[in-house]
Amino acid sequence: MKFVWIAPGTFMMGSPSGESGRESDEDHHQVTISKGFELQTTEVTQAQWAAVMGNNPSNFKGANRPIENVSWNVVQEFIKIITFDMSQNRSEIIDQYLRLY
Repeated sequence: MKFVWIAPGTFMMGSPSGESGRESDEDHHQVTISKGFELQTTEVTQAQWAAVMGNNPSNFKGANRPIENVSWNVVQEFIKIITFDMSQNRSEIIDQYLRLY
């Protein structure tokens, strides 16, 4: 799992009112990120999910395909586990498993 740092800052989100093809729910507005965070560079793959959670509930199977068919609550559990693992310096174990998958 590779992550990039998203630094705190301010940016404009949405579409300007005169933009061609703009939808009604795309209001142009300022967004401020007050606390930086890490974001994975790709979607979570089925192999990554299986390495962490021990299962693969996806309907469209494939180790390198994105995980799908998971609830918001289960994703929160996944996040807690990888956050703890990374803070304990155990992300190498997940990476080693993924090389074997």
